[in-house]
Parts: sequence; structure tokens; C-alpha cells
Amino acid sequence: MPLSFLLWNLHKKDLSDLVAALLTEHCISVVLFLEDRLPPEARLAALNRCVPEWRHISRVSSDIHKVRLYTRLPEGAISPFREHSRYPMYAVRLPGQADILLVGAHIPDLRNNRIESVRAHCRMLAQTVREAEGEFGSRRTVVIGDFNLDPYDESVVSADGFHAVMSRSLALRKTRCVQGADHHYFYNPMWSHFGDKPQGPHGTWYWQHAEPVCWFWHILDQVLVRPELIESGLIGCDCTTIPDHAGEVSLLTSDRAPDKRRASDHLPLVFRLKCDYDSPVQERRLL
Repeated sequence: MPLSFLLWNLHKKDLSDLVAALLTEHCISVVLFLEDRLPPEARLAALNRCVPEWRHISRVSSDIHKVRLYTRLPEGAISPFREHSRYPMYAVRLPGQADILLVGAHIPDLRNNRIESVRAHCRMLAQTVREAEGEFGSRRTVVIGDFNLDPYDESVVSADGFHAVMSRSLALRKTRCVQGADHHYFYNPMWSHFGDKPQGPHGTWYWQHAEPVCWFWHILDQVLVRPELIESGLIGCDCTTIPDHAGEVSLLTSDRAPDKRRASDHLPLVFRLKCDYDSPVQERRLL
């Protein structure tokens, strides 16, 4: 069965019951929390009340970390590669697969930064990922997090940014030459969630205002993958889901916007890798 990841910006709330429902419903084995107000010890206790054997993956104290990763995978399956409060990196080892570089991201937001600064942070992160890939020895990379930018933003799609494209066929071209230099692609599957997709919300964050131009839905929470992972068969056509409920609890208001009173102002994101991996959560559900 697929290996499932959960990303959720918790908006500095506990939300343990909703998290537990998502873990069970989507058979989650790896969780990345953003803006989690609980210290790691308290979050671990909450996770283990749902399903035991969760571990926090970090070499250092993470009280100030914007991104925290927890997993139920066996010891050694995920290990820290580079520590950073906003952009931690991990080596992921799966059965029968070469190692994967997993990058968590929480780019600063537009409430506290100008758009130029947020885009600069995005480009700097993209450059840091390229450097880390050189150290890691491959481009089998997944970047997942709150970009505080949409998939169509110039710093996400530009050659000097993440160079993230909307289709698998484009990504599988691997590189594009710009001014004599080759730039490697990322594939961004989040594009498929815009508009009237048959299932699921139209974004992860909603903002309605009175200005003449209003986008309403935004996909700030994204996952980007290198085409090498597509070629290896790990990335399916339906590799992402934006849940609109956790168990019997709706995460949306009656107007179909994220319910930030009951849950968070961000909707969660589920990402799946196609690999032969038995989820401990699924095993527990079958008992």
C-alpha cells in the first residue's frame, strides 16, 4: 500500500482529536506539523494515544522549529539530513528504493513580509535544495510545506526558483535551457486541485475581500517532486488529497471555506508515495 504523509499548518492549535481521525482515515505514517503550539513531548503523547510508536525526528531541541516531523516508520527509515527551524531536510530509506531527500518548508507569510521578501525566501530555499541535492548525491527529492505562495507564483515556477511545472509530461523533460544554462524541473501536482475537481476543496487556504481582484481559493500548502521519482514509479496521478473532513467532523464552514474556529485556517494535505509499505495505522484498523 502507499506510504502516506500528512502536512498540516495547525494555526497554533492543539487539534489532537482531528489529527487522530486523519491519521486513521488516511493511514498516515509520516506527519509534518507547522505552527504547532504543543512541545514535541506533548504532541508525541497525543499521537501515541491514537496509535502507538510515533517518534519525533530531530537531532536538536525544536521548541522554536516551524516544521516538526513525526513518524511511525521503523527506526532508521527517516533520519535528519540538515537541521533548520523552517527548512529541515531528511533522508528517507524505503524498501527496494534508493534514498529520498525530504524537505519540509514553512516560508514566511505575507502578513509579516512584503511579497518581494516572500519570493526571495522561496528562491533562496530553492537554491538551498539544489545545493543539498549535490551533497545528497541524487535528485530524488520531495519538498512539502506551506509556501505562502500559490503554484503559479513567479518564484515557484521560475527557472531560478523551484522551476515547478503543472504536468508530469513537462517535468519528465528533466531540464530547460535558459540563457545557455540548464535548469532542472520539479513537478507540482497541486495544480490539479484548482477549479471544480470532482472531489475535494479547491485549495488549502481561503481569503475573500472587497478588492476588484479576488482569487478566493489559494493553494499555499504544496508538495513538489523531482521527475526522477515519477520515473521510479513512486508518484501516481492521484498522489495528493486535500481532506475536507476528519472523521465525522467537517473542516469547512457552511460557506465551504476552512473552518478556523473548529480547526485551522489551512486545510491539511495528504501526499502518497507508491511503494510496497505496510502502514502501522492500517494494521491497527484491521485488527
